[in-house]
Amino acid sequence: MTLIYGHRGAKGEAPENTLTSFQECLKHGVRRCELDLHLSKDGELMVIHDPTLKRTTERRGKVVEHTAAELVTYDARKGGPGWIKPCPIPTLEELFEGENVELLKRRARKMDTFLLISIYENRTRNQSAFSAQTSM
Repeated sequence: MTLIYGHRGAKGEAPENTLTSFQECLKHGVRRCELDLHLSKDGELMVIHDPTLKRTTERRGKVVEHTAAELVTYDARKGGPGWIKPCPIPTLEELFEGENVELLKRRARKMDTFLLISIYENRTRNQSAFSAQTSM
């Protein structure tokens, strides 16, 4: 059986590791996604691939040098496919709350949902994977 994963969401269609990117994955029926996490200055898990902000936001500095409140205001459309609306850097908590959870529930009924999460802390990379059975 072939399994299809969304790499950083629907990276080729929407700005990577944004709520929009994961919503696009679900719209296409992709039920498995990989995402990357970095800690903010105040210890929040932020959904962003690079340890620095330049490639996706054109901002200076490392993720760990900015608070979550600052990071969620940065537009992460830079370097990806053209996207009209701003796409802020999400927190991991934001990815699984509100309408995002409702969209996940509607699309993932009766299916296993799998996320491969890469967690970065400074220069050390720890990779974790977990599988969650959806009962929604």
